[in-house]
Amino acid sequence: MSLPPVLVLSTTSRFERIWWDKGSGADMDGAFYRPQPQDGFFILGDYGQGNYNSPNGTALTIRVDQDDPNQPALKPPDDYVLVYSDKGSGADEDGSFWAPIPPFGYVVCGHVVQRGYQKPSVPSFRCLRYDLAKSVTIAGNLIWNDRGSGAEMDVSIYRNLALNTIYAVASYDTPTETTNAPKVLNG
Repeated sequence: MSLPPVLVLSTTSRFERIWWDKGSGADMDGAFYRPQPQDGFFILGDYGQGNYNSPNGTALTIRVDQDDPNQPALKPPDDYVLVYSDKGSGADEDGSFWAPIPPFGYVVCGHVVQRGYQKPSVPSFRCLRYDLAKSVTIAGNLIWNDRGSGAEMDVSIYRNLALNTIYAVASYDTPTETTNAPKVLNG
């Protein structure tokens, strides 16, 4: 019997801007970034904020010690499904939001943003094994929505406060869904 995995958590304040809604006409401002983890660490979702300033937060990153190769604590997603594209918005840049599809027995803790409309490839992104996760709410943590942009689709982007990752919902309604975070986090 192998030892349980040890989740090692860290944060990063290094980000690469992926997309912002400048020029979209949306009532709110939004800018979205990919966290840049240190070597050996992975991200559980992208980062966003409701302005065009440089990122003013940190994002949680994760690595695993004592991992079980037969049931690793982290796995890449099997695929991504489109939640929103800004087609029709008139934004200066094309952008889209994607929900990772986790392998069986794994969950996602956040979503990703993509410059353009092509399906993303995010080598640093991971899904978390189900038994290592807990459910967390996103309601009340709105970062941005595209209301007023004229885009063909609707979206509201929420923050997973436990990780500082984004979660995209394809409506303006208050979300009823939850997302996930590692059980080792307090709160």
